[in-house]
Amino acid sequence: MEQAVAKLKTEMEANKENGMVQQVGNYLLQVIAVNPAAVEKVLAADKTIVKSCSAMESAANKARRNYFTDEEGYAEVRKYFGIQGDAVHAPAVQPVPVPPAAPATPQPAIGLDISDLFGDL
Repeated sequence: MEQAVAKLKTEMEANKENGMVQQVGNYLLQVIAVNPAAVEKVLAADKTIVKSCSAMESAANKARRNYFTDEEGYAEVRKYFGIQGDAVHAPAVQPVPVPPAAPATPQPAIGLDISDLFGDL
């Protein structure tokens, strides 16, 4: 598994400006963490994240669509790598509780009258 992680991270680092490579790479890291059979598929010398993105794009073009949903795209990535099984979902983000705002402290009164400011104008 360490070799598969290293392979994915190396390709992600080489393509760090490509958001699609980052997204698919992170997905594949999740897949191999829970699906040991996927490790050997990811390690195949002729399989890369970039090529899986191209396969996804080709599948979208064949379907005459500009894009896929995440699930559809990940299904194409699994198909490209030959990975069996269902999608891996990232854990749901738990909302961070926000403490209630402190009550506003009233400003102390100065004790001035408007005539004190303008005097005998």
